[in-house]
Amino acid sequence: MKSFKLRRFNLNIDTDDVILNAFLIPVFTFVNRKNIWLNINYNGELSLILLVENRVINILLVMIRTFLKFKK
Repeated sequence: MKSFKLRRFNLNIDTDDVILNAFLIPVFTFVNRKNIWLNINYNGELSLILLVENRVINILLVMIRTFLKFKK
């Protein structure tokens, strides 16, 4: 799992509960970062964009580290 990188996580959600949406707005604002974007809408829309990247060299490095760690 350490070899994966989260490049983009966009969540646009409407819970169909106006009060819950209102409570989630400050939470989502606090959680938002450069590659994590959470949004509340009141239009009934739901969308999720998840972009995860992994490279073969990263997988191999993690496997080698794990092998050496458990070999001791």
